[in-house]
Parts: sequence; C-alpha cells; structure tokens
Amino acid sequence: ASVAEDFSPLRGGCLPATFRPLIMAVARASHRSASSSAPLPAIPPGTSVTTLDNGLTVILREDRSAPVVSAQAWAQTGSVHEGKWLGAGLSHVLEHMLFKGTATRPPGRIDQEVQDAGGYMNAYTSFDRTVYHIDAPNTGTRVAVDVLCDIMQHATLPEDELVKELDVIRREMDMGHDDPGRRAGRRLFETAYTRSPYRFTIIGYRDIFDTLKRDDIVGYYRERYAPNNVFFLVVGDIVAADVLAQIKEAWAKTPSRALPPMVLPEEPSQAAAREVIETDKPRHLNFSLGQDAAYDNGLICGGQLNIFIEPIAPQPRAFIFGGGHVSKSISKVAHMAGFATVIVDDRDLSPGVRFARNCHRKPALRRTRLLPGAPAMTPSKSSG
Repeated sequence: ASVAEDFSPLRGGCLPATFRPLIMAVARASHRSASSSAPLPAIPPGTSVTTLDNGLTVILREDRSAPVVSAQAWAQTGSVHEGKWLGAGLSHVLEHMLFKGTATRPPGRIDQEVQDAGGYMNAYTSFDRTVYHIDAPNTGTRVAVDVLCDIMQHATLPEDELVKELDVIRREMDMGHDDPGRRAGRRLFETAYTRSPYRFTIIGYRDIFDTLKRDDIVGYYRERYAPNNVFFLVVGDIVAADVLAQIKEAWAKTPSRALPPMVLPEEPSQAAAREVIETDKPRHLNFSLGQDAAYDNGLICGGQLNIFIEPIAPQPRAFIFGGGHVSKSISKVAHMAGFATVIVDDRDLSPGVRFARNCHRKPALRRTRLLPGAPAMTPSKSSG
C-alpha cells in the first residue's frame, strides 16, 4: 500500500513529475530491503511478573544505577476497542481526563502531588493501549504508584474539566489537519487497511467526536479499565516487594470484570498497489509508503520523505531534506541520489504497519541538493 500527499502548487495540484522517479525507486528499494522480524525477547533477568487474583499484572525491576523510578500503568485498550463508538476517540479522551481528579483527589491535586514529589507525568494513546506514566526520584515512588492506582480505578471525569479538555482535543484535531506529516500518516493507514479498525485515526473524527456525552465516556472507562485489562510496570531504584505490596493493597477491593470479545476482521490480500494523492495549498509535500514485504508477521515496511516546495519568483525552486527517522530503503535511495545524508531508524508503530516517522523536531543543519532545473541554493536549517 502506498500513500502520497501532494501539497505542491506546481502542475495544477498533480504530483510533480520530478518526484515520480524517486518515489518509484523508494517503493522498489523497500521491497528489496524487507527482512524477517526478530522474535520477542525473553523476560530480562531480575524482572518479576506477578498476576494478582483479580487479573492485574505487575511487572517490576530493581535498577539502582540512578536514584530514580519510572512507574507506568497500561490499559490494554485503544482506538480499535471503542465498539459502537469506533472513530470517536474515546480512548484519547480518557488519556486527557484521568489526571483531572479522582474520588479522593479533586482537580489540580494530582498535579501538585506529583510536582511536590519532584516527578513528571504524562500519557499517550495508541491503537491498542493507553499508557499513563510518572517519572520521579526514588523518594517519590510511593506517590507515583499511588496516583496511578487511583486514576485507573477511581477517576471522576469532572464535567467542567471534560468540557475544557474536549475543546483542547478539537484544537489538536485542527492542528493535525494542518500538519502534512500527520495527514500523510493517516492516509497511509486508511489506504493500507480496508476492514480493520486500524484504518481509523486514534484521535477520532470530529463529526463522531462531537456527539459524545459524558455518560458514554464514563461507560467506556468502567468497561475497559478492568484490573484484568491493565498492567503496571515499575522500574528503578525500588524495593520490588514493597511496590508489589502497595499495588496489591490499592487494588484489593476491585474485582475482575468480564470484557466484551474483541475480534479484528481479517484483512483481504492486497492484489495491486493502492495510491492516494491529496492536494492542498501548503508548500510541503509528504510521501508515505507502505510496502507489503516478506515479514513473518505481515508487517508493512516503508517511510516518509519530506519535500519542500518554495515558490520564489520568477521560478519556483524545490529542494529535499533527508533526516530524522527514515527507513533503510529511503536512506539508500536518498544517498544514491545524492540528496542528503540521512539517519536510519526503522520503528514498529503498530502491530499492523511499519513505517518511518516524519521528524523535524530540532533545528539542524542539513545538506541539500537541488532538484533538476532549480537555481543554486545554500544549505538551510530544517523548519524545526
């Protein structure tokens, strides 16, 4: 499967002919460079895995290399588990809301407790998981674990906080629509999958999202955040026995719950290439490639190229940046073409798709090479 988004002002919105040979070369190189995925590693020495009577799994590892601790609570639920609300972004809403208050902690209290302990907290949502994590000095271990145990069981989802966070998410949706890299990534999944819920965006679609009510969000929380659908991971300068005892005590009154069955539809075999070209006014083209390859588990390998079009009178000039997280195939093609020196880093972003991220996080001096017919230019810094 392939996705190419065109944000070029050239050729009346059609993909510039200059880029077509490069894109086709990337597709061919991706197919040739595919290799079998490595097996999952065994549990590392010194790591304990305990399953409590209610099904909660606790993973602990003592590591005294630094006086810090990282505590994580993983809910095994994400955008693909939203049932009748598929495409609403329920999992992502909960990510925003769980730190907003519990039955014993009013809004703002969790922030203050974690800050007083010298810690940092955050969360993220993916297709099949929602993860909450707190990093703190070893003196803050008890606070970090207690907060995570509390939010996973007793979040109140305050109405006034929910209204504010829903507006925050709407702004995130708008920002994602304005970001060519995110749009290219979404089109890749929408094109690679034809039946699986992995084709839907994690954050949700505005028309479905706007129909959500608080009761819908609370119901999803109570259904999916069952102890038998959650696991804790605590690593660092800890006493594992003490942490396990704390988690056991915190979850002692929460029984396991029945979970609705989850069956992902089987994807039909892809018989031909798929391509989506989306046109818009911004001067930034993003190319997303997914190539069915010889992976044992059917992963897709690919990457993204960032092509910037800069319309400067009297003649538009274009140049290509290479860098960030890009796949091996794109690295080879870009290097052979002399476009740039690139960093190689293949990453699995989901159980079903492998592709490289568009990455312009930090300004960095990059070598550039002009496309044929463009005037001379000096090296430029990436847009950050």
